[in-house]
Amino acid sequence: DHENARHLAEGIAKIKGIQVDLKRVQTNIVLLNTSGLKIDDKIVLSKLKEKGVLVSTMGKNTLRMVTHLGIEREHAEEAIKAVAQTADEVNKHVFP
Repeated sequence: DHENARHLAEGIAKIKGIQVDLKRVQTNIVLLNTSGLKIDDKIVLSKLKEKGVLVSTMGKNTLRMVTHLGIEREHAEEAIKAVAQTADEVNKHVFP
C-alpha cells in the first residue's frame, strides 16, 4: 500500500497545477494541493469520479487519496492518468 501511495504521489507531483509534499507521503495517504488549478474542488472531485477515481476533500484546495489492499500499481497508474487528464481539462477550461 505504501509503495503504491509513493508511486501515486510521485506521478501526481509532476502534474501542472497540483502539488504533493512527497516528504509527507509515509503511509497509504496522499494529499494533493489543488490551489494551482484555480477551480473549486467540487469540480475536480466530480471530474475524477467520472473517470473512476474516488477522492475526498480535506479542506479548501486539499484532496485526499488513499491506497489500500487490492490497489495495484496499474490502478495507481490509471489514477495518475485520470488526475493528469483532469488537470489538463481544467487548465484548458475544457469540460467534456
